[in-house]
Amino acid sequence: MVAPTCDLAVHHGGATTAMTLINAGVPQLIVPDNGYGKAVAEAVSGFGAAILADPHRPPAGQEPGEAVVAGCREVLGDPRYAERTRALARETAALPTPDEVLRDIEALVAR
Repeated sequence: MVAPTCDLAVHHGGATTAMTLINAGVPQLIVPDNGYGKAVAEAVSGFGAAILADPHRPPAGQEPGEAVVAGCREVLGDPRYAERTRALARETAALPTPDEVLRDIEALVAR
């Protein structure tokens, strides 16, 4: 209910959080707290739907908090992040449901 009302979400890089925001079309700033979160952040940011703000490696001359603020400003100031997020949401919505995948697997096994 809340996600679709957001212009930006800042989070830790959990897959469920990232997918909830993608489905809602919300661009993200991801501050991962572990390698798994970083992998999620790299995937979403690689598509152009997020920025990865690595708290362990902020840009030269910036504190981690400054990097987060700069990333938020960038996402909010550049409409390409929202556009890419909406494109990703459309791609995700077009994927088969788990039920459809299961039925396909059952049909293959039944052959």
